[in-house]
Amino acid sequence: MKFILDTSRPLAATYFTEDGMPAYRIGFAPGTTGIFDQQRTQQVEKMDSKSGHFLPYAEYQLHSFRPDRLKMGTTFDEGADSIFRREWGAANAGDDRIFVGLDDKEYRWKARMQKSELVLNDGSDTLVAKFHRKRYKVLWMGESRPASFDILPAGEHMVDLIMFTYAYVERKREQYQEAQRRRRRTNA
Repeated sequence: MKFILDTSRPLAATYFTEDGMPAYRIGFAPGTTGIFDQQRTQQVEKMDSKSGHFLPYAEYQLHSFRPDRLKMGTTFDEGADSIFRREWGAANAGDDRIFVGLDDKEYRWKARMQKSELVLNDGSDTLVAKFHRKRYKVLWMGESRPASFDILPAGEHMVDLIMFTYAYVERKREQYQEAQRRRRRTNA
């Protein structure tokens, strides 16, 4: 299952099916900018086929001085630490986040320098979902392509959960990268 993004920014985008139908949208909740708010709320919305409108189905709240809060319909409304287990990820990329899926299997969001990818956490590292950055055509070299998000067959039974956890771990990965950049500037 492949989703095509309308922007190059995965946390401020509408995700379309390959047929061009809008499926998901990720962005800040109305009334919060995420810049100066102490409690920044980001929503993941899903297209309702009956009404033809996006409806919120999940959100997370980023807090500065207490654990982040994740809420997904009636599935859960808990602190991030009770949903994810954190383990050291790749150097300079942030922590990996491990969670238990709807099938009671463990999954690991691997933090990478420029993106996150989801694998089955059973030692096989079976790829479940992956973001592809927008590619630009440079002069005559290569083909341009929009940003996309692939969910492979191993994850098609829990697309909503993957979209939501992706939004959260990608935000945390971006925050980690920004903190690293600020540290390098102050130490230079």
